[in-house]
Amino acid sequence: MPFECAGYIPCTLDGEDAGFEIKFSDSSVRLSDMPALQAQIGDRDIAMTLRWGGGPRERVSAIIVSAVLAQNFDALVHCENDGILHTPDQLL
Repeated sequence: MPFECAGYIPCTLDGEDAGFEIKFSDSSVRLSDMPALQAQIGDRDIAMTLRWGGGPRERVSAIIVSAVLAQNFDALVHCENDGILHTPDQLL
C-alpha cells in the first residue's frame, strides 16, 4: 500500500546511497496557501512530499521517482523552488 509508506526511502544510484524522504498528506491542506496551484490539480486529493539532503544523488532519485509517477500515474509534479508544474519529459 503506497500510503503506508512514509519516511526514508532507500535508493542506490551509481553504487552510492541516494535515498530521500517521502510523506503523504491531504492536498487541500498542503496547498491551502497556493490557490493557483490548487486550481490546477483538479480532483486530486493526495499530496506527496519528497525531500532530499544536499547530495545530487538524492535529488536525482527523487526526480526519477517523480517522473515515473507523472508519466505512469498522471501525478502532477510541483517544485516549491520554482513554483511551476513539471512534465515527465522535463523531469527526465
